[in-house]
Formats: sequence, C-alpha cells, structure tokens
Amino acid sequence: MYVVRRVALVLLSCLLIACNDPQESVTEVKTTDSNRTASINTSAGTLKIAVGENTVPDSLFLNGDLIFQREREQLRFYGQQKRAQDEVVLMGSSCGVSCATDQLFWVVLKEGTQPEIIEDRQFYANPLDISILPAEPDKLTVNLGFSQKQRRYADLEGNVLSFRLEPVTESDKILAGDLCTWLHTEALPACISARATEPDCVNPQTEFPDYMDQRLGMLNEYPGFNGDAFGALCANACEKEDIPDYKTFASTVCGIR
Repeated sequence: MYVVRRVALVLLSCLLIACNDPQESVTEVKTTDSNRTASINTSAGTLKIAVGENTVPDSLFLNGDLIFQREREQLRFYGQQKRAQDEVVLMGSSCGVSCATDQLFWVVLKEGTQPEIIEDRQFYANPLDISILPAEPDKLTVNLGFSQKQRRYADLEGNVLSFRLEPVTESDKILAGDLCTWLHTEALPACISARATEPDCVNPQTEFPDYMDQRLGMLNEYPGFNGDAFGALCANACEKEDIPDYKTFASTVCGIR
C-alpha cells in the first residue's frame, strides 16, 4: 500500500542508492557516511530518500517533509529534468531480490505548489534498462526495455503518462553480456540442482526459486534471449550435469558471436 503522510525522520542507516542517468541535466546524488541517505537538489528544494517508519529507505522527503512512501520498498533516483513550467524527477522502488523490475514514478515539482506523484502499474522496468531519452520540449521518454520482443517506452507529456511498443533494431537482438553471464553462471547450474526434486529432468525450470523464475520471465521478453535453446541446455545440464563453455552458450542463447 502506498502511503503519503508526514512523519518524523528516523536517523537510521540506509542503503546508498546512486543516480544512474547519464544526462547532464541530472544532479549528482549527494550522500554522507553518517546517515547513508541519498539526496538531490531541485528548483523546489532538496529531495531526500531516507528511512521513515520502517528499516528500509522507503520514504521521500522534500525540504524535510515526507511527500511519498512506498512501504518497505527501497527507493532510488533515476534522473531529473527541468521543463518550461516545472521540474520532474524519475524515481523507482524495489521489493528486493525477489523482484526483477523496479516500479517507477515521476515526482513533479513546482515552486509554491504541492509536489505531484505520477505513477502507473505499467510503469516498471529492469533497472539495467531504465534511462531518460532526449525528446521534444516538455515531452519526456523513458526507455523501459522490452516487452513481447519489442522496445517499450513511457512518454510523459504534461502530467499525462502513456506507453508504447516499437520495433527493435539489430543491436537489440543480442542479449546484454551481464544478463548472459547470469544465465550461464547462475541459472544453468540451477538446472543441475533441480535434479534433486525433478529427477526425470523433463522441466527443471519449474524447480527454480521465485526470484530466478521472475528474472527468466523478464528475459523471455528480450529479443536477444533464445528461450528454447536455454530450455534445451537446461534439461541437458539437469540430466548429464554438463554445462557448455561460455562462448558456446553465449552464441546459442544470447546471440553473442
């Protein structure tokens, strides 16, 4: 449940979350070792992520006042952008290792008015995919990665949020190296471990832990991921305890030549 209410700031240690948007318009996140909070300066004042009533950094403060809380979900900054009439900050929240994606939201700031939160259940993405793209004046586009093997974007025009899918490019048909490495070093060995409860090795992926199952579900949306090839290698690993070398695996499953 999302809660927006004023509370006293509890000075507890919280996890440092850095801003990862490369645009020049993004203010660098400032932190201190003493309270381990993350903050950015805006035209309306200082936005700070800190611990509220819980023991995780799930609370967002503007000039010391709580303006947003996503209960027990860790918040992070993704970027900020000034527009003609206001300034907007892109943020996300994560429920931890069990979630493969961050739930995103915009914070709209205008001096002299109450901040506005713009969110939507469709506004989510793998943290590695999230970036703010150059767009028309006062129109902001966020790269949300992939869905149904297509590129997925969110557009913010004024305070209206919309979503769209676009055809992928040739470069999109190669799965990112870090994701491919994860498949080879963590997911494939899990196929062998699944033999303990799936001895016939017909479908060892059904025995994967939830977080791994969710991440694989996300990767199935990526055009660079060959799910059928991974499934065959997973069954073979389960049956024969055999894992191919990374180069062979990356070529077959991730399109990396």
